[in-house]
Amino acid sequence: MTTTWQKRYHDSYLESKNEIDPRLIDRIEQKEQIIQNVPLKFPYLKGTSIRIRKFKSGKIRILYALSTEAPELWEETPKQPEIMFIFVGLRSDKMYEDAFKLLKRSGIY
Repeated sequence: MTTTWQKRYHDSYLESKNEIDPRLIDRIEQKEQIIQNVPLKFPYLKGTSIRIRKFKSGKIRILYALSTEAPELWEETPKQPEIMFIFVGLRSDKMYEDAFKLLKRSGIY
């Protein structure tokens, strides 16, 4: 039986997505679909106490969490498993540093 993962977007994700060139939004949405289809495939982000996974493809980086692995990010347990998209950015030397700043500001990390 295949799990159908519902998508949820954290405010920090929407904020970081707004800072990306609008021409890349379609590519980001394609990557979200890949994550939704195989969310357990990608490794955990190191340096966090919460189980956040990272997706890397080309220059796009997405951080996300699963309701089954990081229930503390949900106010109440969802009826179906959910993916919470937390941060999206472009590959750069400071990308993870920027992500951690946004996660701290959002109260995630």
